Amino acid sequence: MLFKNNIYDYPQEKINILNTYCKSCNHDIKGRTSEIDIDLLVKDLEEKANWIKNHINSKEWITNSEGYSWYNGYYDNSGKKVEGDFESGTRMMLTGQVFTIMSNIATEKQVKEIVKAADSYLYDKEVGGYRLNTNFKELKTDLGRMFGFAYGSKENGAVFSHMTIMYANALYQRGFVKEGFKVIDALYKHCINFEVSKIYPGIPEYISSKGRGMYHYLTGSASWLILTVLTEMFGVKGSYGDMKLDPKLLLSQFDEDNKASISLVFSDRKFKVEYINELHKDFGEYKIQEIFINNETYEFDNLNTIDKKYINSLEVDKEHIITVILK
Repeated sequence: MLFKNNIYDYPQEKINILNTYCKSCNHDIKGRTSEIDIDLLVKDLEEKANWIKNHINSKEWITNSEGYSWYNGYYDNSGKKVEGDFESGTRMMLTGQVFTIMSNIATEKQVKEIVKAADSYLYDKEVGGYRLNTNFKELKTDLGRMFGFAYGSKENGAVFSHMTIMYANALYQRGFVKEGFKVIDALYKHCINFEVSKIYPGIPEYISSKGRGMYHYLTGSASWLILTVLTEMFGVKGSYGDMKLDPKLLLSQFDEDNKASISLVFSDRKFKVEYINELHKDFGEYKIQEIFINNETYEFDNLNTIDKKYINSLEVDKEHIITVILK
């Protein structure tokens, strides 16, 4: 399919090319290599990406009878759309919303519409937040393993922590901070309520229909949660070796001393990053005014970065305190 941009709308042509490729690789790999012009490769990939983006927006953005809009993310084995209005009720799934938000396929306006729909159809405070899908009220065997479980269990309509946290991450990336915080906060408050969740502190694979946290040590959610809290909520990110600070903290997250802090390891060095918000400003109102490292003023650029050379000059066996003044 390389450099063949006139076949995007013809599925059979794409299948033929794929089959030809697979046959050529079947037990006959000779190891020969070819050089491809990098500019042509970039152009080709961008054309493919733009086609897919436009195709999804033109074919999969749906609006139901109640006026809610979101992306259809699946087709069943019969080639029929899975989401939207059905006789048994509205069908919506979270996964298709997460990846269209995270990949910037959804516009800002569409993200707002997705949030409204998810709040209406997927949010359930009693089980920790956003369910993976609505109740299809059908044993739909042409849509994979999810219907091997009763509704509210595992992939069939549970609050599935992995996708829930990815939803939060996607919202934070797009600047929907209050909405992203709501996702994490709902799951957190549910899990720390031992009388309901019946688990020790942590994040389970999913929440059962009775509210219990299940498969406490079988989850990819923990890494996504740490990633989201560290790089999006507290905004501590790597940027070509530099440390970039871009906090997305809500006013309610600062303590009685107007502080919010996080500890981390960056470039083999221990850091504690502490944000001070003495003017009680909310996200979107404050900016970074001053940065102190170990009580010494650090001169930074308008990108709010700490240079990697400076970081590498710091002692390895010591915790370094980065104090950030917000105004």
